[in-house]
Parts: sequence; C-alpha cells; structure tokens
Amino acid sequence: MADAEARKRVHKEIQDKVKPAADNAFKGIAKAVPELAKAMKKVDDAIKKGESADLLQTYRRELVIKLRAVSDARGSAIDALEALEKATADDDDFEADSDEIEELKKKLTKARELLADQIVKGKKLEDGARAVAEEGDKTEKTAHREWDTMMTLFERQTASLNNVLKRMREAQKAAEAAVKSRDAGALKTHQETVAHFPLNDDVLKGKLLLKRTNEFLSKYDLDSFSKAFVEEMAKDRATTVGEYDKRGQTLEQEAKKIQGDVAKLEIEPPDAVKATAALGFKANFIAKVQAALKLDEGKLAKALEDIAKQAGVKATGKELVEKLKKAKLL
Repeated sequence: MADAEARKRVHKEIQDKVKPAADNAFKGIAKAVPELAKAMKKVDDAIKKGESADLLQTYRRELVIKLRAVSDARGSAIDALEALEKATADDDDFEADSDEIEELKKKLTKARELLADQIVKGKKLEDGARAVAEEGDKTEKTAHREWDTMMTLFERQTASLNNVLKRMREAQKAAEAAVKSRDAGALKTHQETVAHFPLNDDVLKGKLLLKRTNEFLSKYDLDSFSKAFVEEMAKDRATTVGEYDKRGQTLEQEAKKIQGDVAKLEIEPPDAVKATAALGFKANFIAKVQAALKLDEGKLAKALEDIAKQAGVKATGKELVEKLKKAKLL
C-alpha cells in the first residue's frame, strides 16, 4: 500500500491545481446553465410567436452571452480533468488515493458532458434564431420601414445641404473680403473652411437617391410585397426620387463652384511702383523693391532696410513694412 506521505502529497496537489478549476465548472452548472435555459426559452418563444427581427436579434444576443458563460465552465471542467491526470500520472500517486480520484474524475466528466450538451443545444437554437431574424429582415414590414426612411431622408439631407451652402456662401464673401484687405491668414482660413465640405459624386450626377432606390429594389423580392406597397414605391420613384436628385444636384453643383472659385482666390503682389513711392525711394529702386515684395514678412523687413541704406533713406525694416501696411500695399 502507498504510504500516508504519498496520499498527503496527492491530496495537496488536487487541492492546489485541480479543485479551483473544478469549482468553476461546478459553479457554471449551478448558475450559467439555468441562465442559459432561460435565454433559450425566451428565444424559442420569440420564434414561435413570430416576434420582429429586431427583438429576436436582441434575444439572440443575450443567448450568445449566456452561451459564453457555459462554454467557460466547460473549459474549466476540461482544465480540471487535465490537471487531475497530471497530478496522478504516477501509479503510486494514483493508488495513494484512488477512491477520491475516481470520484472526482466521475463528477468532472459528467460536468463536462452536461455542459457540452447545453452548448450544442444553445448553438443550434442560436443558429435558428439568426436564420429567422435574417429572413425577418426581408419581410414587407421591415422593407416598408426602410423605404420610408430612405424617402424621407432626402428632406433632411436637402435641408442640411442648404445649411452647408449658406455657410459656404458666407465663407466665400469673407474670403473675398480678406483678399481686398490683403489678410493672408484670414484668406487661408476661409479657403480651408470651404474646401472641408466633401462633395458626393452621385449627388453631382443627380443619381444619389436613384442609386439607393435601385440597391433597395435589388435586395427584395417585389412579387412578395402587397399591391399597395408596390404602388406606393412606384409613385415615390416617379416623384420623390427625381425631385430629390434634381435639387441635390443643383445644390451640390453650387457647392463645387464655390469651392473652385474660393480656391482660386489669392492676394495680388503689392504694386512695386506705388510701394517704392510710399517708401520714399527713387524710381531706380523699383526692381529691387519688386523682388523684396515677393519675400515673406520676416525677410521683407531686412531686404527693405538694405534697399533703404542704398537709397539713403534712414528707416528700419520694421518701420518700412509698417509704411506699406499703412498705405494698404501689404
């Protein structure tokens, strides 16, 4: 017979490495399995009652979450069984406490199989619920809701586009004003604002709602719909679709034109002749002033100061730049 030390060692190994995983498995049977059963019943009842696809998808999601908990419990049972095999791999260790080992293995095996059965049942029902929900998504009720949403969407989009255009027109005026005032920073800001609006190629072509309508019609079997719904769609296609696309195209084309016009705006280089006179330089310095005016403000001040020295004018570069600004030449 195996000695007491071996029995003690095996018992400790089981307590430390097998029992924690086993407890998780048994807790899963006590809690996760009943919760899964409730979720399964809810899904099964919803299928039998013909609940909406949206509601069925909600129940199915709950079922998936409960299935995950049962799957975790089964994983714990498998981990416990593997740990038990390692702890008793030696024949002497197994013999040291064979009754306890056999009893625990029997419980864990039963737990593993029970949990596996629940997972199979749950997944089968989950697959069925998914199929029913997907089929439900193609019912006339769902299709009608989608059609109505699509038809009414154009009113909101047109209003939104009108608001965007209003802001673009305001930005265009501000950009033009910035050109007149020679405010490069403001011009850049307004150009970026206008350029930020994304143009839609389908709207520009006057085919956005038409495209969406065709996509909708290709997704459903129109022969399965009621006569009233088919007639409603025909009426909308003859009125709303064309009206929206025409209005949307007009607005989008204006937006595109504004973008192009604003992008072309630029502040003309200062008049070198007027600038030379304003600075108090003689006409023979016009060419040098013209070259200096092409520089950024930091370099401009230094260049004008150098020209001033050559022209015999006493002034700092900063003072000369201010002169040009006061004369509205910069």
